[in-house]
Amino acid sequence: VTIEQAPFVGNNNNIIVCNNYPVFDLFTLLGTGAITGGTWSPPLTSGTGIFNPAVDISGSYTYTITGNAICPTSSATIIVTNNPKPTIAPISDYRLCDDAVLGTDSDGISFFDLSSKDDEADGTQTGITVTYHLLPSEAELGTNPITSINSGNSTIYVRLRNTTTNCYNVTSFNLVVLPLPVIDNNVLFKQCDVDNDAITNFNLTQANDQISTDTSYTFSYHNSLTGAENNTDLVADEINFQAANGSTVWTRIMNTDGCIRTSQVNLVVSATIIPQTYRYTIEECDDYVDTSDVDG
Repeated sequence: VTIEQAPFVGNNNNIIVCNNYPVFDLFTLLGTGAITGGTWSPPLTSGTGIFNPAVDISGSYTYTITGNAICPTSSATIIVTNNPKPTIAPISDYRLCDDAVLGTDSDGISFFDLSSKDDEADGTQTGITVTYHLLPSEAELGTNPITSINSGNSTIYVRLRNTTTNCYNVTSFNLVVLPLPVIDNNVLFKQCDVDNDAITNFNLTQANDQISTDTSYTFSYHNSLTGAENNTDLVADEINFQAANGSTVWTRIMNTDGCIRTSQVNLVVSATIIPQTYRYTIEECDDYVDTSDVDG
């Protein structure tokens, strides 16, 4: 009696991967002692047992060694579950005006609440956890997440992880700090009185050039500082604004980026003490100039 050893094709197995994983060899999943020289079905894109998660799909892949007259055909199956990575949607730049949360409002640093970008990052996907990182390597590993930052212009790296499959993807967006208008924030605006009552009409827009000479800025005038800060409580008529000496209005100045500053405008009514009926006469002797201008 002659006993032939049937070829060992390995053991059935399964694996769960994400479609952005590196390629791997299905043969290694058959276990120790599997005989080489078999075939895989259905065939993979590589034509061999190399599984490429980027192009090969989930399914049952069978490794077969054809039998002979004595030993039957042997096979083992590897079940591959290839989960999709989260979809990346473009994330717009996070643009904020300079602020004084840290430092001054002219140092190019603002406070960014990164969680406000969550909805934009995951889009319509569900079951996605979004984290933010300072380095691309941290985003890949999911380490050192942050939720907010005081920062100047920089790049933030975003990790999107599917909470069910743990598949992840990485993207990024830019933090952009916008400068505030450059202005004089406390100006003195004088207007002459016409009837000596220390009250007159001001054309407030004439104070624009005292506040800033930048013609790209937009100006509006308000009765209170809170109104200027919140774009409310506008003066009734900025062209003909009646005010007494010592009155104050506030200006809201906006640049083309939508960043604002406010300026206090102190109104001064310059009243003359000379009566309107007063006349002053200047006398001078006539001089001879020449024959065409002999007198007068």
